Amino acid sequence: MKAIVNGEVRNFLIVAQKFDNDRAAFTIGIDITDRRRAENELLSAKDQLQAILEAVPGMVSWIDRDLRYIGVNRHLAETFNLPLDSFSGQDIGFLSTSAVFKGFLKDFFADEAAQEALKEIDTKVYGETRSYLIAARKYDRGNATFTVGIDITEQHRALSALRQAETKYRNIFENAVEGIFQISLDGHYLSANPALARIYGYETPEIMIASLSGFEQQLYVNPRQRAKAIDQLHQEGQIGWL
Repeated sequence: MKAIVNGEVRNFLIVAQKFDNDRAAFTIGIDITDRRRAENELLSAKDQLQAILEAVPGMVSWIDRDLRYIGVNRHLAETFNLPLDSFSGQDIGFLSTSAVFKGFLKDFFADEAAQEALKEIDTKVYGETRSYLIAARKYDRGNATFTVGIDITEQHRALSALRQAETKYRNIFENAVEGIFQISLDGHYLSANPALARIYGYETPEIMIASLSGFEQQLYVNPRQRAKAIDQLHQEGQIGWL
């Protein structure tokens, strides 16, 4: 029940016991106001933590030293189409997705000095190999760990595609029969392919770049032609001339 004490509303737990042939009752009132406040603050903190965990764009789990799940967030459970409570107490290898993940955490717990660890791991999700960056941190005096797994599969694919594009560009650049080069607006070569070096009579692009210091005087019969080309480049963004 609630009662007003010195102008403040407080909560009391009332315990009553009849006596004297039920003609009287003995009552005790226990003030539980502070406990109720603590419970409400704990519930609020849990709600805030749950909201944070649901907002994390990755798989979150709590794992004990025996390599069993204490709990997981909704994102991890939904990724494998399982209810949240199905993970509790299970060995972390029960999904048969990655032996590397289990080995990583086994080594992490074995290293008593380590409090944090980071590792990229490939795992199977519905038969598809996906890459995750796993961050782990110990708590409860090293008897448990909190882990977060961020899916970096698309970043890996983008990086792989970029490397392939760079390789294709490099092959075209190196093997073209036409002279290809990059040059700064002040007349310094930034790069050149072997074909251009041969056209100018040099053994390698490196020797050619080192040798052509007076760009306008060495390559242009009419240096003003280059100035005109630069003006056109500034105005139109591109040029095409003989």
